Amino acid sequence: MSSSILRIAVPSPLHSIFDYLPPADGDNFQPGQRIKIQFGRSEKIGVLIEISTTSELPLNKLKRAITQLDSTPLWNKKLFQLIYWAAGYYHHPIGEVFATALPVALKQGKSSDYRPENYWSLTPKGAAYDAEEFRRAPKQAALHLLLKTTGGAVSTALIKMEIENHAAPLKRLVELGLVQQSVPPRKVLAIEPSPHSLSSEQQSAVEEIIASQDGFQTHLLDGVTGSGKTEVYLQAMAPVLEAGRAVLVLVPEIGLTPQLVERFQQRLSCSIGLLHSGLADGERLQTWLAAKAGDIQLLIGTRSA
Repeated sequence: MSSSILRIAVPSPLHSIFDYLPPADGDNFQPGQRIKIQFGRSEKIGVLIEISTTSELPLNKLKRAITQLDSTPLWNKKLFQLIYWAAGYYHHPIGEVFATALPVALKQGKSSDYRPENYWSLTPKGAAYDAEEFRRAPKQAALHLLLKTTGGAVSTALIKMEIENHAAPLKRLVELGLVQQSVPPRKVLAIEPSPHSLSSEQQSAVEEIIASQDGFQTHLLDGVTGSGKTEVYLQAMAPVLEAGRAVLVLVPEIGLTPQLVERFQQRLSCSIGLLHSGLADGERLQTWLAAKAGDIQLLIGTRSA
């Protein structure tokens, strides 16, 4: 690899890709990996775009990259090509476009190692436990009710969203043998039928969306609050989830997320992830990595997701 030249997109207002020699400690370079470099007087984290054997500059004029941060690409080939295309289509500096496609923690150089999130469920003892026993422990009661209502494995992120300061009551329920760490629901276990009959307009919308799911297509649902738009979304995404694919649901503000999560949990038994500005950078990173790994089937977030 000593004769190889790394062509790196650097987050800067410049439209160029910059050539560097490989870092001394790197190997198996692939487009889509982060590379730490010296850029002017500062250090920056760029994205490897391609590996070349030639450069417009002589080799003795090229700087050596500092280190390779990832062992594998951060995007699959299709997403990598989409980001690359977007930079050209919108005439925006390619380094800034790739940086925008990363969570803050990765832009800061944090590890891209994925730590699967913990999931929790009631034990048989917990499922049969009398809720009256929690009358002096309201947070334990709320957590017990959440797990019982959900009926399956619930992620730590969802528990945190529903119950403030969840760690202590969760730990106590585990100590009592009422809650256990559980395997995340990687596949759709059940899709509950709709309790409502669709109107002709709703049915037409669902059928049109489903018919176009194998290609790019936009659809606009126009209806007042309570007119049944969410029901259309639920029924349109059901066959996608059943086919083992993933769905991204964007909401206009964080405040709408809890009610949507509750609605989806009632109907869809699948792995749900949250991605919004209310999460810490580390939480956003792990959700991003979980989605990348295919461990999240339904991702709910604001536009930044």
